[in-house]
Amino acid sequence: MQPFRFVDNGLKYPVDHSWIEVRALRPLPALREHLSAMSGISDVFSIVLERQRCKRISRAPAEQFDQLAVNRVYRGADMGKIAALTGRFHHFLSLINNKHSPLRWVLAILHVLILARGVMTAHAQTPATQSYPTKAIRIIVPWPAGGTTDILGRIVGQKLNEQFGQPVVIDNRGGASGNIGTEAAVRSAADGYTLAFGSMSTHTMNQFLYRRMSYDPVNDVATISLIANVASVLVTHPSLPAKNVKELIVLAKARPGQLNYASGSSVYQLCGELLKMTAKIELVHVPYKGGSQALTDLLGGQIELLFTGAPVTMPHIEAGKLRALAVTNAKRAAVLPAVPTIGETLPGYEFNNWYGIMAPAGTPRPVIDRLNSEVVRILGSAEIREKFLALGADPLPSTPEQFSAVIKADSEKSRRIIQAAGVRAE
Repeated sequence: MQPFRFVDNGLKYPVDHSWIEVRALRPLPALREHLSAMSGISDVFSIVLERQRCKRISRAPAEQFDQLAVNRVYRGADMGKIAALTGRFHHFLSLINNKHSPLRWVLAILHVLILARGVMTAHAQTPATQSYPTKAIRIIVPWPAGGTTDILGRIVGQKLNEQFGQPVVIDNRGGASGNIGTEAAVRSAADGYTLAFGSMSTHTMNQFLYRRMSYDPVNDVATISLIANVASVLVTHPSLPAKNVKELIVLAKARPGQLNYASGSSVYQLCGELLKMTAKIELVHVPYKGGSQALTDLLGGQIELLFTGAPVTMPHIEAGKLRALAVTNAKRAAVLPAVPTIGETLPGYEFNNWYGIMAPAGTPRPVIDRLNSEVVRILGSAEIREKFLALGADPLPSTPEQFSAVIKADSEKSRRIIQAAGVRAE
């Protein structure tokens, strides 16, 4: 059953992150929709009454009353959800006592029905949470194998495999700057068995680069956790006569429109566009389906410049096959301490790049919480931190809410840069 929104001459009445809608003078259809939740009403009342009893007989801190009540009435329920439900019950009482509300009884009845439905949902999801996962998990990486997203995804996937005791399969689906694989992920069943490894490209930039998107990068996903902030590096073939950003700018101005730079995703394309805007130079963009393919052509001398993640370039930089001119981040990368930032030459230039893991929208919150706790545990281990730092990636564990906030904030920043640069996907 879909949630509704309550409308009373323009008044919106919020209920549990969604809405309940009852058009004025037409409350019966919505009431019928919620009659199936009636069996849980007695539980709501029992919990609230038991909560009051616990307050009278217990000297426990106030925040423990909910748990005491739930333990007595509804063993095995989701404690956080029940605590919220009991709190909302007191709001229900205030609705009944509000003599100035002409629809107070309709509101009160609907509120109780939603409370009951919430209790039943909390109780029903507990067994699934305890047993999840019971089969293989698929993580869709929307880029070809060998790139930064793929490397980080496989590291996290292997650890999830060990912790869950279930296979975790990496499914590489490149194309359209990550759109093809991301769409496949968000269109999958919202049961926690298909996840997506996302990035700034897929969730903050492509929506402004492509004229038509087949998915909503914000509302079609349930965020789990950020994974890492990765050092993005500008590398050149050793044959290019520029050993730093200053020399590159001089060379580009002497040969306008003759130097090319490659990127394997929209995030790295914007790194190049921001350099062009800041330095006022002309470079020709050469798009690739993934960073590993662009890297192969750079090593072969087919292209001259490449913006990409440090994880895929580190072995070649250390072997002297590539020259690192600068990193795009706000500060120097720990793995490349001698390589300056572009901002040291061009004040104001800064481009960070994060990666994260998410699920299709509608995935049960207990499943999201289980995945989040495991991912945060993985990223907090000394082994993974050392492995990430060696690749030029800083572990970035977060809550789902923090991850969502980052997506929204960086989407606005990306929109400003893309509109200023006047670029479109190629």
